[in-house]
Amino acid sequence: MKGSAQPPDAAVPISGDVAGLDQPPSELGNRGWFYSGLERVFPALARRDYRLLWQGNGGTFFAQWMQQAAEGWLIYELTGSPLYLSLASLCRSIPLVLLSPMGGVLADRVDRRKVMIWTQLGWLTTALLVAALIVTGRLVAWHLLAVAVIFGSLVAAHIPARQALTAALVPKRDVTSAFAVHATLMGVMRIAAPQAAGVLLATFGASFCYVMQAAGYLWSVLHHSRVRTPVVESRRSDEGVWRNIAGGVRYAVGDRNLRGLLIMMVLFTVFVFPYTQFLPAIAKDVLNLGAPGFGLMMGAGGAGALLGSLATGLASGYRRQGALLMGAALGMALLVVLFGQSQLVWLSLLFLVGAGLCGGMLQVLTMSIMQSLVPDEYRGRMGSLDILIWGLMPLGTLPIGAVASVAGVPLAMSAAAGIGFVCLAVAVVSQPSLRGLRL
Repeated sequence: MKGSAQPPDAAVPISGDVAGLDQPPSELGNRGWFYSGLERVFPALARRDYRLLWQGNGGTFFAQWMQQAAEGWLIYELTGSPLYLSLASLCRSIPLVLLSPMGGVLADRVDRRKVMIWTQLGWLTTALLVAALIVTGRLVAWHLLAVAVIFGSLVAAHIPARQALTAALVPKRDVTSAFAVHATLMGVMRIAAPQAAGVLLATFGASFCYVMQAAGYLWSVLHHSRVRTPVVESRRSDEGVWRNIAGGVRYAVGDRNLRGLLIMMVLFTVFVFPYTQFLPAIAKDVLNLGAPGFGLMMGAGGAGALLGSLATGLASGYRRQGALLMGAALGMALLVVLFGQSQLVWLSLLFLVGAGLCGGMLQVLTMSIMQSLVPDEYRGRMGSLDILIWGLMPLGTLPIGAVASVAGVPLAMSAAAGIGFVCLAVAVVSQPSLRGLRL
């Protein structure tokens, strides 16, 4: 902001959205030719502080997708068990369920930027620790499970702060654009990071993958330290943590559109999204692919997610976002059913692209709808509900892993997604308010 005496990384002393959102975008920072072109598709990029947030998150997304690829491959190499892949998911998810409500309250009470920086420093430290264990030959499977617990604990604080800050740094009319451009970046990293992980695993070993993760988190910290953020002045600061949590839940359950959205999120989190945990088993045992081929599978889903994010960003002016959300959920469930039954590499990759496209749309739409329907003082807690629901994924992954140990991964995966498709279809019919939601 012109004429401000504050340093670039100073917090803006207001509550609610960051100051300057109603100013012309050109007055909020030098964009350069690259962003001047991109902002025609994603107008949120016209905001200087949002751009810094977005740039920094690129490092986090790169590190996290590389971690998912490297961790899954390492666990399956060490154990050869699809059930152990489910245990890794459980170890990440338990902290999400237990801690994300408090993470939401934290994001509504303190500087969200600082929460993001400290959690990224935590991930950086654990990545270097795993690299050291690999180099010294001391890594065993339980170490990766312990790291998964730490990772999930930090996610419980990080993502509510990130979602709330994303919505607060842009005008309400650009919230969908803001989440779409974040999801687009995540899609790019979902393609690039697993490919890089596959090459690094085959060429330099897993330790270098974790060093690169640490570098990604360092990039994020350096960029996020320059973001100017609102000082959150909670309207409920006189209440305890549990009352704050209960207030957020009451708000979400009391709004019929939010309630319907949460039901949809639970269904596709439990029945459909667990397929990502079993990609290493499909790659090795069904499609007979090595580490580079597994990276290609991960990249195919990322390519689809990128297309889905771009499509949602281009359609940000389309007002019937509830119907779009439900169509994407049904499409993803059906594609996962088909992927589970495919034994051809090219066809499996095609199904992964389609499932990723629907998943990219779902990611953008759920976050933008949720954050658009609530005032700023509830945004962190709404983000924590999002993470809490993601923490329910083991309710799907553990049964799928148990059934897969007996009947095989393809049948277990397809059966779960088929159940999810039926349940989602019932939800579509029974939620006319959400289906007709217009933003």
